[in-house]
Amino acid sequence: MHLFIHKTLQSSDMNEEEKEQMIYLYVGIGRILGSLARFLVSVIPIYSVYPVQTFAINIIASFFLGFITIF
Repeated sequence: MHLFIHKTLQSSDMNEEEKEQMIYLYVGIGRILGSLARFLVSVIPIYSVYPVQTFAINIIASFFLGFITIF
């Protein structure tokens, strides 16, 4: 996926405004997926003072983004 994003943004037939719009699109997709994951995990009944579900999703997402960045 990283190569797809990189090649899309490096495309010579896109102007700077279109590249910026693509970045906003990718960020928006990431926000939607993160929100959906947090919602789905919040259904699991874990009672704690600290929001364990959100922490778990953030850690998983960090590893996922690191994996995408490497490849």
